[in-house]
Amino acid sequence: MSEIKKIPRITQETKYTKILHKKIKKLNLEDRFEIGGLIVCLYANGCPEADCAELFNLSTEQIIEYLKTEEIYGYKICKDCQKLKNRVIDFNHYKNKEFLICRDCDSKQHAIYYKIHQESLRKTQKQYRDNKGPRTEYNKQCYIENKEKRTEYNKQYYQDNQEKLQETNTLNKQKPATEYMVQRLRLYEKTDGNKIACKYCGNMFVPTTLQVQNRIDGINIHGGRNQIYCCNECKLACPIYNQKKYPKGFKKASSTEVLNPFVRQEAFKRDEYTCQMCGLTQEELNIPLHAHHIVPKSSSPIESQDVSNIITLCKDCHIIVHETPGCTYQELGCESTVIKYKEQLSSEQIKYENQIAQIMLEHQIEQIDKE
Repeated sequence: MSEIKKIPRITQETKYTKILHKKIKKLNLEDRFEIGGLIVCLYANGCPEADCAELFNLSTEQIIEYLKTEEIYGYKICKDCQKLKNRVIDFNHYKNKEFLICRDCDSKQHAIYYKIHQESLRKTQKQYRDNKGPRTEYNKQCYIENKEKRTEYNKQYYQDNQEKLQETNTLNKQKPATEYMVQRLRLYEKTDGNKIACKYCGNMFVPTTLQVQNRIDGINIHGGRNQIYCCNECKLACPIYNQKKYPKGFKKASSTEVLNPFVRQEAFKRDEYTCQMCGLTQEELNIPLHAHHIVPKSSSPIESQDVSNIITLCKDCHIIVHETPGCTYQELGCESTVIKYKEQLSSEQIKYENQIAQIMLEHQIEQIDKE
């Protein structure tokens, strides 16, 4: 402890640390109490623990332990208010630069500076706004003139640092997503902190940053693609994975052909996969069979999913049926025909209810006569 090495150059030297270094050279460090006081003084005035360790020929762990016992580790004195404050919370941080003034004093100094130089700052801001046109033209001209040089530089930089760039890309792909990134999908997916539910099995897991970014791009650009899966097995087992809404050469189905697949299959099984008009089977036809609604779907959506309301037809017979008057696609889509059909149904329902009421009255009259 008595012998001191040469004082190393501290990364961010200040006025206080320089003065203290000069004084330390003159002192005979034989008393431990003096050494401890100097360590606390240096650390509190902005000297990091690593530089203190080199200065007193000690390890950083020993200095940290000593500062913890003195209850000063993690604190620093503000140059302006002369108060001990937390290094992380109360001070600004920018790369390797250490600020000697706390955030509160810094904001006060900025406010005072703005009051003194208010007019000059407004003039500079106005000049900046007025020079927007020539500034944009100058930037465009610089971009056009230096385009070839920039492309050559980028190619050469990529060739020289190709391995490093690939390593950084792989690390970024494997990096787990933060809570902020995952919560951006809370309206579309089930989330809990930085965890998200798998689209197939529903298991909660932490996704990667690439998965979250691809899902956001899929929602904003592709309309809801790029689902998130917990593993490759769930991805391959999911029926939605790698499926396109409208592939090339695919014709969108009409409103009459849109039907629950289970109901369609039950109707085909009941009719033994044969057309009920021409009698041709599925094996004899090159085109798959169609399911035709007896009562149109537009007039009664509830009956559209009833098996008794569906007949199996081939494509040609289905076209012939919809060419008959009263059953064309245009008439079924027209509001007037739908309203007429609903009026007919309502009138028939009223007649049926009246008949039931009459039967109930007759039955009550018979019981009264018997009594």
